[in-house]
Amino acid sequence: MRHHHDIIRRPEMGAYILREVHEGRAEGVLVARDESEEAVITTAAGIMAVQGYACRLVRMADEALFAAQPQSYREEILPPCLPALSPESGETAAALARRMLGLLLGN
Repeated sequence: MRHHHDIIRRPEMGAYILREVHEGRAEGVLVARDESEEAVITTAAGIMAVQGYACRLVRMADEALFAAQPQSYREEILPPCLPALSPESGETAAALARRMLGLLLGN
């Protein structure tokens, strides 16, 4: 079982997990491309948690570098079975949480 405190951050791989959910049972993935987006996804994850949904938080430091990694690593960070969203320009945490909930609920 992986806990948030034992996640190894590997920016040299292009992307890495910022925060994992309890026992790794995420319903979705929120992806930040920079520090300001980290704040947005962290807040959005908190909003979703209050509603009973858990999201893994990922930092996408370099998309090209991440794309060059082995498929096994890419799928470990962004599991293909989970929806993943990044904040759109100027999007609030509440709006991002609504978009993710829409995906999860099929809206």
